[in-house]
Amino acid sequence: PQGVYISLPYKSKSENGPASKQYLLTCTPMVDQTRFCAANHELFLRSVQEHFRLPSNGLVCLIGDNCSTNKLLANLMERPLVGCRSHRLNLAASAFLDRYLEEELLVVTKLMSKLSTLKEGGRLRQVTHLRAVKANDTRWLGNINMLNRFLAIEEKLAVLYKDDEVMMALIPDRAMVASICRQQVALETLKNTTLHLQKTTTTLSSAQSMFNGILVEINGAEVLMRRYLALDGGDETIMHHPVFERAVIKIQDGAEKTLTTEETASVERLRHDPFPSDGPVQGAESTPKTFEERMLEKKRLEKQAEKKYGPTEFCSPTSVVVERLFSHAGRVMTDYRKSMLPTTLDALVFLNQNRELWEAKEVEVTVSGWKRWLEANGPGLEREIVYNLERLDDDDKSHSDDSVYEDDNDGGGKPAARKRKKSATASVPVEVDAPSVAP
Repeated sequence: PQGVYISLPYKSKSENGPASKQYLLTCTPMVDQTRFCAANHELFLRSVQEHFRLPSNGLVCLIGDNCSTNKLLANLMERPLVGCRSHRLNLAASAFLDRYLEEELLVVTKLMSKLSTLKEGGRLRQVTHLRAVKANDTRWLGNINMLNRFLAIEEKLAVLYKDDEVMMALIPDRAMVASICRQQVALETLKNTTLHLQKTTTTLSSAQSMFNGILVEINGAEVLMRRYLALDGGDETIMHHPVFERAVIKIQDGAEKTLTTEETASVERLRHDPFPSDGPVQGAESTPKTFEERMLEKKRLEKQAEKKYGPTEFCSPTSVVVERLFSHAGRVMTDYRKSMLPTTLDALVFLNQNRELWEAKEVEVTVSGWKRWLEANGPGLEREIVYNLERLDDDDKSHSDDSVYEDDNDGGGKPAARKRKKSATASVPVEVDAPSVAP
């Protein structure tokens, strides 16, 4: 399935609350599942926009992985692509691990696989409550967790297997242990950055600040990771529109006056403020404001007049919300529910992900509305179905021969026309006017 979210500005009641909200639009396969090119993805997104009646000029940017398909999709839709910062960090961390800890990871992986067996796992539990941790092939963060677990049980292993030559050969030597310890600070920095990117309050500005800190604090990162993490001077094949990202970061940092001509043109769509100043409420009694209220209001209006752009926090630096969607959809469609229709899966996931937009009372109203509609239109619907069945039966009689039989599973025979009628009635389209009630 294709997961599509919409990110919107959000006024949080608390200062530390999220400045944007992501709402799921759809989680359904594309109509044409034989071609997953950028043009097909564009048709899919256009259909989603049309279904939810979203204005085409309201689309500011796309957020996703920095793959070639997404870049071409952004070009077709004439919008900038904000590359997923988590994806770029994964590339940088993988390059770092391959450069400095490749051999150590291979040795520790073999050791953890051995300690995960039933026999060795039982022996390990005799000296510690900690169990072996194996790395995840698709997530580099699992490598860090595996190395941290090895350092936590390394002394216990030396005591447990001091008389076992086979197991002692699998344990990394002192040089490898020292190498892992030297990179502990760098590994924790990468891990903390990953966790920061997964927060809903993370902005493009804060994410880029973390990246700049990695390039400064980690030895060798300036040369090894610059092409993945740097905003200026990075690899242009990885970032689709660095000018737009740089402009948004300047706006979030309050440096709008430093925008270049090219950067100003790239964020022209952000000039509209979706949160205009609140005017007087019609019908409300006008109460005189105190001197303090008038001064604060004047200060607020002056500050608002200086800002040329509206909120930009909805330009999320990552697309991890879509990755979480796939994990949730996997928990819904279990092995016992493989026959679930895509529309059913889409509805269940849609309601779950947008739980704050509906309540149980609205579900009750929707269900009761359908029941009343079925009671009112049930007889007419039944007559329509019977009419279609009779029409099919007449067509079968005119185009079939009762002397033609087809073998069934029991070795007997049934009229082919009757078989055709049974298969045809299952696909009869019955057009009725149903109420469009949605939660």
